[in-house]
Amino acid sequence: ISQDGHFTMYIEPSFFGDSDNTAVDATRKLLPNASFNHTDFAPLRRLPIALSIESKTTGHQLLEAEVQVGVWLAAQWRMLKSLLKMPTPE
Repeated sequence: ISQDGHFTMYIEPSFFGDSDNTAVDATRKLLPNASFNHTDFAPLRRLPIALSIESKTTGHQLLEAEVQVGVWLAAQWRMLKSLLKMPTPE
């Protein structure tokens, strides 16, 4: 998925079977904005993010891009850590 120079690779839960898809959907009901990720970007709400990329023109705004990816990663890890503290969905 791409939006404004941001690229994301995600996991398609249904690829692994109905139980994984059901687990993601059940977990989303417990999360803010019903998003499995640190973003509420609608196409990614039910697709666990595996990789985030920020693209910039060569030599321009490199530090800004590095900081942005760092912020995304910190938010993603914070979200994953909070999932460990949640009750297991049935």
